Amino acid sequence: MAESRCAPTDEALIAYKRELQAVLDRRPSGMRQRLARALGSNRSFISQISNPLYSTPVPARHLPVIFEVCH
Repeated sequence: MAESRCAPTDEALIAYKRELQAVLDRRPSGMRQRLARALGSNRSFISQISNPLYSTPVPARHLPVIFEVCH
């Protein structure tokens, strides 16, 4: 039987998503909506990129905006 392992990049993505999820959870209500507006997307996209259970990657071009809004 093959052993199931995450590739290092998968582990890093999961760790990043956990951190982003925690930051969003600590922020005031409406943070996901503000982030969605800043990225030109919707709240469901923010939920997908911040949930470690979803494989949706965090687009690198969005990182500066995510840092700015969540700072």
